[in-house]
Amino acid sequence: QCGATGQAIDRARARARERERERQREEMVGQREADNRSITKKIPHVLLLPVPLQGPISCFLKLAELLSLSSSSHAGKPTSTTTAAATSIHVTFINALFAHRRLSHLTSGGFRRNPNFQFSAVSDGIAGDEPRPPSKFASMVATVEDEVIRLLPEFAVKSPPVTCLIADGIFMAAGEEAMKLGIPVLYLSTLSPCCIWVNSSLVPTLVDNGDVPFKQGIIGSLIFEFE
Repeated sequence: QCGATGQAIDRARARARERERERQREEMVGQREADNRSITKKIPHVLLLPVPLQGPISCFLKLAELLSLSSSSHAGKPTSTTTAAATSIHVTFINALFAHRRLSHLTSGGFRRNPNFQFSAVSDGIAGDEPRPPSKFASMVATVEDEVIRLLPEFAVKSPPVTCLIADGIFMAAGEEAMKLGIPVLYLSTLSPCCIWVNSSLVPTLVDNGDVPFKQGIIGSLIFEFE
């Protein structure tokens, strides 16, 4: 009888130890998941939104390259896995599909060497390779902005969630929508100082002086003077 009692006690102790080990495993898994969620929240994820024109796209690509280089430099430092994950910068470059297809040399290499960089293509409202004349520019921008506004809630909850939107100043509505979702917004003007000066100062002066629009025959006289 004493032997049976001892065996029962041993079995009870073994079950208790097994329950304790299971509890510890669950705690470790829960802590690991909590740490992963905390790290994910700390990962900077920048969303870049340029105007679908060559000049602005080029400027934003330079910015994307700088952010990617910053991410690579952090990743190359001898830090812990947690610290490296928290400091690595994720970059998503939103582009019109028409322009995106012309960046194939970047999608196959270059930026693709950085696993934290990705392109996201949206429609500009014009099918295929149809011409994009200046008269359709406003509708193209509006379509791109509508697409981005539609996608912003997804970017806000994806892993890692977007922590900052850097957009061309023309995308005010998208910026306002991002701020409603708690995403900080920075506006980047890609216009050169010369362009701003010409449009804000020189052209109005020429109009006020009657030099613009050009009068008949003035072009010929100007050419003659330069010759």
